[in-house]
Amino acid sequence: MFLKNEHSLKLLDFFRMRERTAEYCLSWEGGELLRSSFPIDDRQSLERFKAELAALVDHLDSAELPGLSFPLIEMPLKHLGAAGFTLELEEFFALGIWAREYDKLLVFLSKARFAASKREKEPLAEAEENEGGFDPEALAEKWAIPEAFDLIETAPKLQHVYKSIFEILTPDGEMRDLPEIKRIRDAISRATRDLLTIADSYRNDPDLRQALQSGEPTQRDGRTVLAVRANFRGRVKGIVHEVSSTGQTVFIEPAALVEKNNDLVQLEAKLRAEIFRILKDLTAELRKDRHSIADARIALAYLDQRLARAVQIRREELIIPEIRDSGYTIWRARHPLLGKKAVPIDVDMPESARTLIVTGPNTGGKTVTLKTIGLFALMHQFGMGIPAALGTKLPVFDAVLADIGDEQSIDQSLSTFSGHMKVMAEIVRMGAFEKKTSEMMTARAVPQEKRGERKGSVPKRREQYRPIPPAKAWCRPINSSPLHSPPTRARSSPIFRPTPARCPCRMSSPPRPLNGHRCRAMSTCMRCSRRNSQRVPYRSSGWRSTA
Repeated sequence: MFLKNEHSLKLLDFFRMRERTAEYCLSWEGGELLRSSFPIDDRQSLERFKAELAALVDHLDSAELPGLSFPLIEMPLKHLGAAGFTLELEEFFALGIWAREYDKLLVFLSKARFAASKREKEPLAEAEENEGGFDPEALAEKWAIPEAFDLIETAPKLQHVYKSIFEILTPDGEMRDLPEIKRIRDAISRATRDLLTIADSYRNDPDLRQALQSGEPTQRDGRTVLAVRANFRGRVKGIVHEVSSTGQTVFIEPAALVEKNNDLVQLEAKLRAEIFRILKDLTAELRKDRHSIADARIALAYLDQRLARAVQIRREELIIPEIRDSGYTIWRARHPLLGKKAVPIDVDMPESARTLIVTGPNTGGKTVTLKTIGLFALMHQFGMGIPAALGTKLPVFDAVLADIGDEQSIDQSLSTFSGHMKVMAEIVRMGAFEKKTSEMMTARAVPQEKRGERKGSVPKRREQYRPIPPAKAWCRPINSSPLHSPPTRARSSPIFRPTPARCPCRMSSPPRPLNGHRCRAMSTCMRCSRRNSQRVPYRSSGWRSTA
């Protein structure tokens, strides 16, 4: 939860770095999975993932990555799951290319020295339920859990898929000359030659040469016709198919061509029927493998996002940081977006230290240093390499939260200061939410006898009371009696006034309770007469005493 805070991730440029890594993915599946993933705080999974990255980088140093290109197969898989649907040639071609490239990638990755798994193998996804669908957001929840060794060992083998496809398709995606198709195509070629021979006889006839607009026959509605001048149309007996827009040319199918055109149309229909039969049979054959293809897409996504990180580490000369228990050490660190022009920084945070204060003049690199540390923490827990020197060590953080820059907003009536306070309040709220309510109540509860006051007495000093825990104090009705609340008999006493509200015109005025809630107040400004409704931070300010 605290590693998915979009405000902090955006401030630290995590999304830009994630997109930059996703561009190294070879497949759409791997890219979408990486773009949907966030940093994790599972140290065991992170250590195993980094060991696999190191093995991949070593493998890339010793073997050349083959050129691979994965087409989109989302629609072909959906059509495979639809009963009675027959795939088109282009869809078969995309599936064949995808399965062939997938097999090449598995062969390449199987030679990497991944550590054998010691855990029980878990199913990747319920492929039968989604009918070949691919949900990257659901897979991103456990992007580091499946182990590379298990993925390669259990990944479906699809050699029979692309072999079946390319038995009927050429490498260019055209239908092969199978025996029946070859026979029909030969018959079509003979019929076409006969048509051209008859058309040439009209062109070579001296009596008809002047009547023809063009010496070459043309096509209208799939039939061979002659272009005849309109004033000579009576010389050619046949069927008129069309007249030109100027009316000067008439397209006539001579009687001698009618029978040959009919034969050609029948042969072409027979060819289409035969191709459809072949594609229908192949669709029925591949429909039984659609779940295997869906599982293969999931395995490819998990493997491709690992390979993308390894390729980025190798090409950009990054390092894989070590993991330590607490504190961190960063040597020769450069902000990834600044590249070689960035001034390297060294940061050594001891294990016992909890606060780091960076000071210096304007444009001295303070913001860049803070962003670099925060971004490195996110990249480290996202399984990415970082641009730093060997010996860099980082812990696994439960949360990475940031407040950097000017947060003012005219639309939301936030000044620079109030904008920062809004962000800091959210950070504090997240920190408070992480603790259990029971632990907070135990830590903050103080027995009344130890305060030296009798039961039912009204407090005289503010410091004698602890604030109500946030999980219990927000929007508490006045007539309720939470832990450490004063007696309800004194509800109208001025000691329970909320903190004064502040109008946008900077004039403070004491608010009055609204709708019986102490944490909601309404006030009227004495300067501009504006009525302001405000949530009063009653949980943190406690009760005021006028005594």
